[in-house]
Amino acid sequence: MDKFEYQAKLEEINKLIEKESYDAAVKIADTIEWKRVRSVRTLCMISELYEMVGRAEDGKAILYRAYRRSPNSRQILYRLTEACVQTQDFDDAVQYYREYVNLSPNDSSKYILKYEIYKGRGSSLEEQISVLEELKSKEYTEQWAYELARLYDAAGMRDKCVAECDDLALWFHNGKYVVQALELKKKYTPLTPEQQTVYDNPSEIVDMETKEEVVEKAVPTLDEVITKELPKSEKDVIADSIIMDTEKEIAAAVQAPDEETETSDPVHLQSELANSMREILSGVHPVTSTEELESAPTIPHTARPADPVEEEQIPRQMSIDDLLTGTTVQPDAMTAPTADLSKKIRQEIGDTPIRTYAAEISAAETPAAKEPEAAEQPAAEAQTEQGAAETAPDPTSQETAQEAGLQADAETDAPAFRPEDYNRDGLDEKEKSMLGFWAQISGMNEQVNQAVTLMMRSILANKTSSSGNLLLVGDAGNGRTTLAISIAKILSRCKGLQSAKVAKIYAEDLNKKDIAATINKMAGGVLIVEEAGDLSDETVSQMSMAMDFKTESLVVVLEDERRYLQDLLARNPQFAQKFDVTINVPMLTNDELVEFGKYYANEKECALDQSAVDALYDNIGVMQSPEQPVAILDVKEIIDKAIRSVNRFGVGKLTSSISGKRYDNSDRVLLKAKNFKKIK
Repeated sequence: MDKFEYQAKLEEINKLIEKESYDAAVKIADTIEWKRVRSVRTLCMISELYEMVGRAEDGKAILYRAYRRSPNSRQILYRLTEACVQTQDFDDAVQYYREYVNLSPNDSSKYILKYEIYKGRGSSLEEQISVLEELKSKEYTEQWAYELARLYDAAGMRDKCVAECDDLALWFHNGKYVVQALELKKKYTPLTPEQQTVYDNPSEIVDMETKEEVVEKAVPTLDEVITKELPKSEKDVIADSIIMDTEKEIAAAVQAPDEETETSDPVHLQSELANSMREILSGVHPVTSTEELESAPTIPHTARPADPVEEEQIPRQMSIDDLLTGTTVQPDAMTAPTADLSKKIRQEIGDTPIRTYAAEISAAETPAAKEPEAAEQPAAEAQTEQGAAETAPDPTSQETAQEAGLQADAETDAPAFRPEDYNRDGLDEKEKSMLGFWAQISGMNEQVNQAVTLMMRSILANKTSSSGNLLLVGDAGNGRTTLAISIAKILSRCKGLQSAKVAKIYAEDLNKKDIAATINKMAGGVLIVEEAGDLSDETVSQMSMAMDFKTESLVVVLEDERRYLQDLLARNPQFAQKFDVTINVPMLTNDELVEFGKYYANEKECALDQSAVDALYDNIGVMQSPEQPVAILDVKEIIDKAIRSVNRFGVGKLTSSISGKRYDNSDRVLLKAKNFKKIK
């Protein structure tokens, strides 16, 4: 679905909600892939829409996406806690409640959430009452005052129930909760004349002035009734005051302070988590025998709707469904298969693909163990599997020549190549062009080069995926997936392949796939798992097992925000051991975001003049907030809107075209400040 279609559907949903046609609005909402939507406000609205039609689970799932976009929003945390209570997910409810309390320690609304959790999981009436009593001491509202009276009634606390109903009527005078409280009081004792009047005429009591008039007409002797209740002497007044103060002191002394749901010190928790991650990522998981591949368990594959449409079509990639049905898209050919090797290794192996050379050396050292594997997949077959365009030489003659060469090397004593000897001097110009805009960001070239070096060493060491897999850590909308695909291209070039075998899939969709079949189809390539924190434990277990078998050195990339990756790996330590390479995607500064805007405009055959650059700075500045910093995706949307603005035909455009002011010296369309004016 393109952005125009999405906007049209969203407008229709808003119109239907205004008409209270919720069922019709939900039908349209079901056709939208909400995981692509970044607007927190829109996600919250759709979540509420699903809740209104009784689809609590769907509403919670949408709300969770809003939470991932803005994890420090108190409103989202509040609603997410309520949604988890509604769906009986009390462990999650407590987690979000803790986060809410950490953000708003003095907000009395935390007692409402706590009460809802207690009530939902069936805590004792005494525990529920204690929470609402504390809420009452902080903030007195009619809804929760009536709820407290109702709990007193349910617990058999007659006197407290009556007293609470009297307080409610005294403070709020009228309204549905007052009427309900008076009805509750009637179970135990008659109403006062004033209360009876309110109870009998609920629709007439709208404010204090009206209430006083109605009561005065209905109860002309009210003053007499009140006078009877007054103390008869000053001594009685003093005695009553002493009794009241004493009761308050006793209540304060016996009332145990409410124990808040246990929370962890954030600094201590972060330290523990960091230590845990270091331990997790420091180990090397033993490789399972490849003979067990045929007996590996698989997840039953069930029919389901087609995968969601990708937000952005990226060249040199395949969909998971294409891979599982055997359909692939061959990317453009790549050149310079050994351009990344050190000089010593390059002189030694010449034009031989590095994987082939490493296999030959290993076979020469242990011929009995390596001979079947070499026969199983000679160099020509490996090239054919990866989509090589050229015809491979005859395997028999090639092996003979290689054996002769190895024998000659042995006679002259040429040292054996080891995976740990693989090294790189840095990214070359071709690889930087593959990296695109990220090559301009400080430190990224070094990060990527180091990561590729480590992954290549693992690829050369064995044909499983038990190590050398990548964690790509960064905020949402900051180009993680695009960066992952660029790295996959560089990695394929380093392996000497003429095409990049790469596919990306959201974790939620991967959870529904046949994991063993997916890993098998992606053998030798790169599998990018977007929003990997959403992987289920069952999927992780299946992936971890499949990655220990022969995968032709498949590289798995998990990309997500740091907190979700940490949580995933902490729950699955054996799986975590396989991901020993990490790249951190930085949050860009305003200057870097503007530079990206220029780069992106250039990709669209446009350019920004100085006024447009200033306008872009202004837009980014307006959009920046601590809760949701501006990301690459936001800048893309700004530039796209500006391009649509300049492409609208008008007299001004015609004039500028004739005068030549519409294009720069490279014939790119010039974007000006006026093209950014309507962007919010």
